[in-house]
Amino acid sequence: MERALDGAALTATESRGAPLPLSGHDDAMRTSASRLAALATLVAVVAAAVLFNPSPERHRTQIKQAVAERNQLAAMLRLGDVAAFVSSYHSLGVASYTTVNGRLLSVGALGVVVVLDSDRSP
Repeated sequence: MERALDGAALTATESRGAPLPLSGHDDAMRTSASRLAALATLVAVVAAAVLFNPSPERHRTQIKQAVAERNQLAAMLRLGDVAAFVSSYHSLGVASYTTVNGRLLSVGALGVVVVLDSDRSP
């Protein structure tokens, strides 16, 4: 029992709403589309990480604030300013960090800077 609808022949089973099997071409198209969507998402995340990578000035500001919060005497002597001034900024594209005399001082990514404790050993 077949009937034509818009030029396509349907069997009795298909006209009652039974699922139609997908061809191999449809599966390949869906796989390609999902891979493309995953790639686009990855590119967007990496682009955002690069865009929001903290600047050297952002690292220096956070270092000054952290030193001032941790020690009142260091805040009065402005040791945070000195530490920020002598720090070396390093960018990895999606993240950045600062060092002083080879010791890691701060780490930043996605606009956030974390100043590490000076008591930590490398």
